[in-house]
Amino acid sequence: MRLGSAVGRRSRLTKSRSGNPFAYYGKPLLAALLAWVAICAAIITLGGENVRSNYWHIIAINIFYLTIVSFLIWLVFDVRQDRFKLPNVKMLIEDLLILVCEPEGWLGYGSRVAIFYNEGGYERPLADGYVYNIQANGLIQIKLYDFEQEDEASLRERVTSIQFDDIVIKPGQDFRSS
Repeated sequence: MRLGSAVGRRSRLTKSRSGNPFAYYGKPLLAALLAWVAICAAIITLGGENVRSNYWHIIAINIFYLTIVSFLIWLVFDVRQDRFKLPNVKMLIEDLLILVCEPEGWLGYGSRVAIFYNEGGYERPLADGYVYNIQANGLIQIKLYDFEQEDEASLRERVTSIQFDDIVIKPGQDFRSS
């Protein structure tokens, strides 16, 4: 049950950024506008009637420009949250040589992947694979095949001897380019 809730929570987080651009860009723009309006309102209030009557149009123009500049500065320093992530392996279906892993945006039907395993900080090649199925709950099934063209028994033995935390799944060579 925990896995399903994590998958649903992740999809809600990514939808808000990719769906409506005003939901993502509108918040910092509104925050910059309100901040400069508050600062300028304080200046007008503290400046008295002379500032209010003589300089209100200059202050209004400056609110507009400062809001745009603040928003552009935010855009420059905006740190993207949707970085490239490697999927975590959840389970292995031994008899079919299928790895079941968490969903990631770059994994689609037929995507070729390269499977490595961590051995003391060094990633050693284990097998190749392709996305065999995407389950209804979002989990990805990756069918393994041996890149060295050995028999399935030796591949099965190697895969079952490795812990799931040590398995690394990366994009493989696209079959159309080979």
